[in-house]
Amino acid sequence: MPQCLVKGCEGKTFKDQGLCSRCWVMLSQGSIMPSTAWFAVELEFMNQQNHHAMEQVRLLHDKVNDLMGEEK
Repeated sequence: MPQCLVKGCEGKTFKDQGLCSRCWVMLSQGSIMPSTAWFAVELEFMNQQNHHAMEQVRLLHDKVNDLMGEEK
């Protein structure tokens, strides 16, 4: 069986499809699954960065609210 065309993916394709079933599902449905495909790895990394950034924003927002409460 031929290998998936997606960079970094180790999946095998069926017939002459070009993409493995996992990459096909992720690309066609927009859902991310554990994979070695470059786009899945990059999206997971970006999701982790966004989560961390949003946590920092939440902490700063809480601090501002605390400081605003002390002024009253």
